[in-house]
Amino acid sequence: MFRRRLVVALVITLVAGVAYAVYSLRIEQIRVTGLRTLDPKQVIEQSGLRGGERILWVRLSAVVRRLEEIPAVASATAERSFPQTVVIHVRERTPIARLDAPAQLAVDGRGRLFSSSAAAKLPVVEGIRGTVRAGATVERDARVVLGAFSVFPESLRTRTARIAVGPPVVLLLTDGTEVRFGSLADLDRKARVAEAILRAEVGQELAYVDVRSPSVPVSRKREPPTPAPTAGAPASPTAATPTATAAP
Repeated sequence: MFRRRLVVALVITLVAGVAYAVYSLRIEQIRVTGLRTLDPKQVIEQSGLRGGERILWVRLSAVVRRLEEIPAVASATAERSFPQTVVIHVRERTPIARLDAPAQLAVDGRGRLFSSSAAAKLPVVEGIRGTVRAGATVERDARVVLGAFSVFPESLRTRTARIAVGPPVVLLLTDGTEVRFGSLADLDRKARVAEAILRAEVGQELAYVDVRSPSVPVSRKREPPTPAPTAGAPASPTAATPTATAAP
C-alpha cells in the first residue's frame, strides 16, 4: 500500500512539474511566413507579440485580428510551435491595378485599397468614387469591374494600361487600342471575345474593339496619319470603315 501511494505521489509530482514547465514556457522566437512585399518587422509589431511572454497566455485569435487590420493582408493565421515559438502565416493581397494618386495605392480584385511597392507596374484604374485611402473598399460597381478584370485572359490583362470602371467600362491597351465593354453585364464573356479578336488581328493597328454586344463585336482599324496637303491641292479626307466580326 505504501509503495502504491509513493508511486501515485511521484506521478502526481511529475505531472505537476511538467504542467508547470509547459505553463512557464515563454516566447523566444516569432517566425513569419508567406510574405512577398511586407516587412516582417512591421508584421511582428502589428501582431502585438513580444518575446518573453508566456506562450500559453497569448490569445492567438487577437493576434490574427490585429494582423488582418493591415490593409495589404488578405488573411492570417497564428499557431504555437512548442516549446517556445509562435508561427505567423500571412497571405498578402494581390494588386491588380493602381490609382493615379495617392502614390503606390493599389487595389485588389475584391476592391480593397492598400499600399504596394508593385503599384508602379500596374494599370491605372479610373472612376473610383468615395473614400480613397489604404484600408478602404471601393464602391460596388468598381468591385464588379475589378473582380472581373482579375480573371480576364492574361494576354488582355498584361496589355492593359488603364481601366475605366464606368459605366461604360473601357480598357485602354498599351498600344492605344480601346476595348469597349459598355455595361457591367457579361464582362467575362466580353473579355474572352475581345481577346479572341485581338489575337486574330495581331499585327494590325486597331482604334477600338467594341464588345458591348458580344454576339456581334465590332473592330476598327486605326486611320493612318493624314499626309500634309500639297500647296494648291485640296485635302481629300479618308474614312476608315468599322468591321463587324463574328463572335468566337
